Amino acid sequence: MRLRQLALAAVLTVPPAAFAGPRDDLLQLVPDDYTFCVVLQNLREQGQSGGGRSFLKGIAESPLIKGLQATPEARKFQQAFDAILKDLGVTPDQLRDDLLGDALVFAYRKGPAGQEGKEDGLILLHARDEKLLQRVVDRIIDMQTKAGEIKGVEPVGQGDARYFRRVKSGDTEPADFYTVQGHRLAFSGSEALLKSILPRLPAAATGEPPIARRMKLLGVNDAPASVLINPRSFDADVAAGAQAGKGSEQAFLKEFATYWKAVDGLAGFVNVRPSLELGLAINVRKADLPKPVARFFTEAGKRSPLWDRIPDDALFACVGRIHFESLAATLGGFLAEPDRKKVLEGIAKASRPFLETDDYATVARGLGPDVGFWVTAPEPESKSWCPNAVLAAKVAEGPDGREAERACLKGLDFLARMASLQHDDLRVRSELQGPVEVRYLTHPTVFPPGFRPAFASKGGYIVLADSPETIGRFQPPTGSATDADEVPILRISASAWRKYLARHRGPLVEYLAGAKGGDPKELGQHLDVLMPVLEGLDRLELVQRPGPNRVAFVLRLQEAKK
Repeated sequence: MRLRQLALAAVLTVPPAAFAGPRDDLLQLVPDDYTFCVVLQNLREQGQSGGGRSFLKGIAESPLIKGLQATPEARKFQQAFDAILKDLGVTPDQLRDDLLGDALVFAYRKGPAGQEGKEDGLILLHARDEKLLQRVVDRIIDMQTKAGEIKGVEPVGQGDARYFRRVKSGDTEPADFYTVQGHRLAFSGSEALLKSILPRLPAAATGEPPIARRMKLLGVNDAPASVLINPRSFDADVAAGAQAGKGSEQAFLKEFATYWKAVDGLAGFVNVRPSLELGLAINVRKADLPKPVARFFTEAGKRSPLWDRIPDDALFACVGRIHFESLAATLGGFLAEPDRKKVLEGIAKASRPFLETDDYATVARGLGPDVGFWVTAPEPESKSWCPNAVLAAKVAEGPDGREAERACLKGLDFLARMASLQHDDLRVRSELQGPVEVRYLTHPTVFPPGFRPAFASKGGYIVLADSPETIGRFQPPTGSATDADEVPILRISASAWRKYLARHRGPLVEYLAGAKGGDPKELGQHLDVLMPVLEGLDRLELVQRPGPNRVAFVLRLQEAKK
């Protein structure tokens, strides 16, 4: 019976749909002091246009997913799900289009402090086919009555104020309540909450509901699925935690409370067109944030010119603008004074051979904010399977930048020579590339073929790479950071990985197996599991979408071009 109930719950929470009208008609009924609210919309459109995505098909056909689908538990769940649909007398298309095709909203409100048991919630559904909705509700009641889950249903009130009490079979189980009015269903475990929305349930929204307005501010207004969190619902908990904590914990919680007060809303969301996206959006009053944090996010919200130097088919790329001075001040704010001293002492001990303590602030000001790391397939003429890799950090102009450059080169040289003392046949060498001195390491057996880690200062950047040749190909950007509606952070090219593995899979597997002492055949099988997914996927991206008093981080999967 529990499995049947689980399948029924899955039926009622499949991602649904809505135009702004039906959705807003439901959102007007959500209490202003909600804790979180799930909004699902436009399932009908998404289901009719998005079912053929090649990368989703690739994931579904991958050995991993097929293996999960073949488990006894998955088969039982599918059988129970199919049985529920049969018992309800609906097809999958009717479920998606006629029942869940407009809008579904679930709101939860936690109980007051000290009265956590007084939590309540509200499920709201707008169905396109009101006759089908009533028939399915009646069928569910009939099924649960015959199964002994409820004793019966009692009508309460008259007209638009009419609703129903579902009496549970267990003497200690509380009743729950529902009403169906035209296209709309409302369900709650709280009679008071359900009664409070009855006068507004039949009416269309006359203005923009507060939650709809919040969705616009968060940039998730058109997302087919979103979860909105009300920060004000947790204010008392955050304040109590800051007061109750001690020492390091209290320092962290007090600083966190400062940030929390500036947050007006949070949302997780899913988009499926034109690409599958998973995101987190934060609505924050930036003027109320500590100045170092505001400066950090201002810099991070700009597009780095390093992206202009990264090939579109890079296997992996991660670039950001990190204002190190602001970052250090921000992180330091979360530490108690004794912990802050311990951190500084640890850094001082590790950097003593090449950096004085008094120079930390100078280096923080002189390095960045543009920092990037990327990996590309070896050049076509190369005989090595080893990818090319670059780590580049901008050096500021002026005295601070020169001091940061000196400290970085001195530190890298120190680490290289320390490594040469610990490994026989490891040598530190150098070469001139025009005016640029490149230092690099060599070893006949430790490194993969063609790998000779190198570093240099070139064109206003500190550059580390897999070889001197890669440093020679690096062309420092000459442009500046720019504002953009979408700022890339990370990119992985599945199409480039497919080409790389097709050409270098054998030697790569042999090297990795030898380095880890594993079985090459087994490691190759692990790679084979990923291939069906890679076949339909072009790239994976993590981007930032800055906006007025808003920042959103989005993970996007782009399907391969046909």
